[in-house]
Amino acid sequence: MSSLFNRDPQSPFVALAPGERILALGFLIVTAFLASFVALTSETPGSVVAVTAFVAYLAALSLPFVIRDFKPSVFHPLVFYVLWMGFRGVLEGDAVLAATGLEFHRALPGLTVRELNHLVALSFALEAIALVALYVGYAFAPWLRIPQWRAPEPTGAVWRCALWVGVAAIGLLMLIRIGGGIDQVLMQRGLASDQRISAQVGGQWNFLAGIGVVATLVWLACQPAAVKKPAFWILLLAALSIRFAATGSRGGIVTPMLMIGTVWVLQHRRIPYRAVFAGVFVLSCLSVS
Repeated sequence: MSSLFNRDPQSPFVALAPGERILALGFLIVTAFLASFVALTSETPGSVVAVTAFVAYLAALSLPFVIRDFKPSVFHPLVFYVLWMGFRGVLEGDAVLAATGLEFHRALPGLTVRELNHLVALSFALEAIALVALYVGYAFAPWLRIPQWRAPEPTGAVWRCALWVGVAAIGLLMLIRIGGGIDQVLMQRGLASDQRISAQVGGQWNFLAGIGVVATLVWLACQPAAVKKPAFWILLLAALSIRFAATGSRGGIVTPMLMIGTVWVLQHRRIPYRAVFAGVFVLSCLSVS
């Protein structure tokens, strides 16, 4: 059983274990079966055509996991695109759209349900063709030798990172001064983009307020042991707080954490599933709130 989750340590992209490949294929197969069952038992015109194209799209998504002599890895360009764009799209609504069909669209009020579902089928078919073209292009592309550089060992990383977090704090203070108070800055998320402070004075202060997150990310990239230092987490929390206060965007917190997690996975060649599931749970709670 343990052999199913052993990774190839030679892969620079964090190789998928055999068990993870089986889970990915199982997810696609179950999704295809459920979507087909719902579509075939419904009476929506054109739903069969839509779900047939969707199954073809799922088959295209599965190719990196079944091609012989190809070793899929989490951050391999092809596999990452399939996982991030394809699987995420299936989870976010593609499967439901293929199963239930499309009965109305605001941009196409004159089309019938059958015509709308034929457009859905065409969309899935084009996605499948695009994926196959991507695979073929990768297979026939010339191999390029990419030079490798060792990450420099940072000196004085704590105070350097603290300095940049301080610079980020200056950016936030300038936004507070221009906006007329911290409460006005925090309310930016609820305003239209053309009414925000950055639209009036420029986005340079918003950029400056987010520079502290970049500093902590560079620190981790150059020094994997940084995660064991309390100073790293203190500065990271401060940088994220400053960025959130400046932008009011939850994505401004989630994206840096994803990047930090990506760097950690590449450094340690393993995926901390507990942390991933915990992060998904917290993100779901934030989205609901």
